[in-house]
Amino acid sequence: MTAMEAPAVQAIVLGALCAAGAGWLLAGPPAGGRLGVGTGASRKAMWSPPARKVPPATSVGGVCAGAVAAVVAGATLLGGSSASRVVTVAVPLVVTGAVAAAAAMWLLRRNGARKAADATRAAVVEACEAIASGLRAGLPPERVLSRTAADLPFLVPVATAARLGADVVPALRSTATRAGAERLSMLASAWEVASRSGAGLADVVSRISTMVRVDAARKRQVDAALGGARATARLFAVLPVLGVALGTGLDADPVRILTATPAGAWCLCTGTSLAAAGLVWVECLADKAAR
Repeated sequence: MTAMEAPAVQAIVLGALCAAGAGWLLAGPPAGGRLGVGTGASRKAMWSPPARKVPPATSVGGVCAGAVAAVVAGATLLGGSSASRVVTVAVPLVVTGAVAAAAAMWLLRRNGARKAADATRAAVVEACEAIASGLRAGLPPERVLSRTAADLPFLVPVATAARLGADVVPALRSTATRAGAERLSMLASAWEVASRSGAGLADVVSRISTMVRVDAARKRQVDAALGGARATARLFAVLPVLGVALGTGLDADPVRILTATPAGAWCLCTGTSLAAAGLVWVECLADKAAR
C-alpha cells in the first residue's frame, strides 16, 4: 500500500468507528425500568421508567450503513485502481469493526436485560412477602396493594386498579409480562379464584411467596454455575488481542500486517467474526440452560 493510500484507509476505518458509535447511541440502554435497592421514597427516587426499546437489527443496521458509507467515501476520494486496492483492505476492516461493535452492543444489552430481570425477580419476592404479611394481618387487599406499591413502583398500576374498583387480575397479568415478574401470574390466578369464590387469599399468597422465594434462590444458583462458562467465553474472545500485543513486543509488527495487507485484513475479519459467533453461541446456550 502506497503512502497516498494509507490515509484513505485510515479515514475509512475512522468512519467505521464513527458508525459504530452511532449504532451504540442508537441502541440505547436496555429496555425496562431500573429498580432501586432501598425502600419507600428512596426506592421511588432510584426507579426510572422503561427506556425506549430499539430492535437489535436497527442498531446493527445503523453500524453497517455508516460503515458502507465510509467505504464509498474513501474509495471516491481515491478513484481508479487505487480505490480497488484500498477497498480490498478497507472492506474487511470495516466488517471487522461492524461485527465487533454489534457483538459488544448485543452483549451489553443482554447483560443489562439480565440484571434488570434479576432486580425485578427480587422485587417480586419482596412484593409477595409483603402482600402475604398484610393479608395475614387482616388488612383489606386494596390497602395491602397500596402499601406495597409505595415501596415497589412496578405494582402502582395494580394498586391503582384496586383503588378505582377495577379488576386487579388484568393489571397483575400485564405486570407479569415483564422479564423476571413471570411468577406474578400465579398471584393473578389466585386473586381471580378468590374474587369469584370468596375464598381467603392469605394462605394461598403465603404459599406463592414461598414458591417465588425458592425459585429466585434456584435461579441465583444456576446463574452462579453458568458464570464460569460465560467468563471463559469472554476470555477466549479477547485472547487474540494479547497475541497481537505479544507480537508487537517481539517486533513482528502484526498491526501493520492485519491492517495494511489484504490477507491480514481478511484474517482479522474472519477471526473477529468467529470469536463473536462463539461468544454469542455460548451466551445463548447459557441462557437456554438457565430457563
